[in-house]
Amino acid sequence: MAMWCGFYEGGLNWPRDSDRLPNGNTLIVDSRNGRVIEIDSEGKITWSFEGLRLPYDADMLPDGKVIISDSGNSRVIIVDRDGRTLFELKASDFSPLWSRYRIIFIARVLI
Repeated sequence: MAMWCGFYEGGLNWPRDSDRLPNGNTLIVDSRNGRVIEIDSEGKITWSFEGLRLPYDADMLPDGKVIISDSGNSRVIIVDRDGRTLFELKASDFSPLWSRYRIIFIARVLI
């Protein structure tokens, strides 16, 4: 993490997760900035999805879509590269006994 934290344009605020992608870019969950970004080897943003509330985890799926655990909104979403939300699973879709932490667990299982 320390390698890319210092030079990425715009800075990070509580990065929770990062993954090196097959194309050499890095997918980063920038939790307190409420977004998931992809940066290239020079630190330039090549893709972003914003409007999240404390995202916890994100992974790129084999088809290029991104699954995101948006813990502050108690949901898991799948988005495409154009920024469209293709799938959403909310904690409110379940009984009141379910919590956002169980939704995060589901996201981890799905990922």
